[in-house]
Amino acid sequence: MLPEETKTRIRGTIARLTCYPQDLAYGFYDRLFERAPETRALFKDDIGSQADKLMDTLMVVVQSLDKLAGLVTFVEALGRQHARHGVTDDMYPVVGDVLIDTVAENVEDWSDADRAAWYELYNYLSDLMITGARDVQTPVPEATETPGT
Repeated sequence: MLPEETKTRIRGTIARLTCYPQDLAYGFYDRLFERAPETRALFKDDIGSQADKLMDTLMVVVQSLDKLAGLVTFVEALGRQHARHGVTDDMYPVVGDVLIDTVAENVEDWSDADRAAWYELYNYLSDLMITGARDVQTPVPEATETPGT
């Protein structure tokens, strides 16, 4: 899946966080709504539960870096769920930029190599989410005849 160096860098950045995970999540949403105001309409007024979900998911991913294949079904289902809430494919790049910029701002001794590792992980995950979202976006043709007739 991901090269060992990428996984090591991701884990290292998490270890060097200079804020509480919850603060990271709130910072992410503040920045997202500033850069892409149209995304605010996708969320309820209280962002607290969504911030918790974001951090829970992020921590599961980081803890599963050595077994990402086991998360494929989960991540694709997450993509379907996001699509049902109005997330479109074109939103993923800005979300990635915002997430990575927010992490970078809160990690001591952040480097270009750290940024590259996070983009590698994010691109892998967002590709899976977009694949899952296509299941929601692709209309299922209506049956015109009963099978076997």
